[in-house]
Amino acid sequence: MAPFDSPQYDLVVVGSGFAGSMTALNFLEQCKKDGKQGKVAIIEAGKNGERCGASRWTMAYLRLDRNNKFDSDWIKEMRLVSRGLADEDYCRKLEHLVPDLAQYLLDHGVQLNHHDEKNVLLEFKTDQHFVFPEGGGNAIIQNLFKHISDFSNCDVLWETAAVKLLTSDRGEVTGVKVRKSDGLLYDIPGKNVMLACGGFEGNREMLAKYVGRNTHNLPLIAPGLKYNTGAGINMALEVGAGTAGSFDGMHCELVDTRATKPDAVVWGHNYGIVVNRDCKRFYDEGKRHLFATFEMIALETWRDQNQVAYFVTDATIMNRFRPGWVYDTSDKDPIEANSIPELAQKLGLDPDKLSKTVEEFNKACNDKPFDLMALDVRLRPA
Repeated sequence: MAPFDSPQYDLVVVGSGFAGSMTALNFLEQCKKDGKQGKVAIIEAGKNGERCGASRWTMAYLRLDRNNKFDSDWIKEMRLVSRGLADEDYCRKLEHLVPDLAQYLLDHGVQLNHHDEKNVLLEFKTDQHFVFPEGGGNAIIQNLFKHISDFSNCDVLWETAAVKLLTSDRGEVTGVKVRKSDGLLYDIPGKNVMLACGGFEGNREMLAKYVGRNTHNLPLIAPGLKYNTGAGINMALEVGAGTAGSFDGMHCELVDTRATKPDAVVWGHNYGIVVNRDCKRFYDEGKRHLFATFEMIALETWRDQNQVAYFVTDATIMNRFRPGWVYDTSDKDPIEANSIPELAQKLGLDPDKLSKTVEEFNKACNDKPFDLMALDVRLRPA
């Protein structure tokens, strides 16, 4: 095999999600502005037209205010959840860059919807406001790739998996070794390499190594995550890159396991009770705001409840929230009943135990009107 199997690129980008496509397009546009013919390669393990990775599946709810400024309290949230370990310089830089990034998306055809939230108490310092792109993350990628396709100096290599970084004898990164769909290895030389190929959600070995037991039972929330094999992390570590963050943590969500569609998230655990198979509450549903706890209750369900939990609420809540983004993510209607024992039977739970849990919870409630815009913690689980 020849030393190099492709032309020399000025930039090789591994991954075609938000980070990868933004990096590639920004570089191409800057080269055009500077009158240079910089050559770019985007390496993507997935197939052309496939929603590979995570970016193309997320709804991309954004902590932006009405002027597309970033939530100024986010740094406090990161300080809290990381117990002071978060890189606050990084957080401040992100806050500073976000308005320009939002404008960049708008300038490239992405429609941003501004939403005033009347039901869910947000911990964001955005005056009960958030933003989401029309069409979700997939629309962002499609718009960015539409502009990338206008450049003849960019090659997109689909069905091409990055294997390792190429380096000189002195350790300088000189490109990427890849495996194409024919199963053979090729060298892609590049003056600069950007690793933007996600985490290791699709790598059972790395999940077991870093996250721990029972990770083999974790289903992927979206099919595109199968391409997130941790290749970029391993390649970077191999050449001496530093690490940050919590390798034993993960982003996970409660989902409707009956659903036939991906990303069927059960958001509104705060507005009812969540019980395990023994009909016991195991998490304080009103502990904090929705976006501050939806991952934590999912982690608890996975680690200590054998990945099974039941959300129980009433018609008053469902009628108020539906239609809407909180409870309309599943393609299955909620299971309904006229009594708690009847509901328990439909769920395959013990009617007496579920009735007891509901009665205990209701007794702890006072007769004041329910205020959706305030945290209301009265009965913590035993």
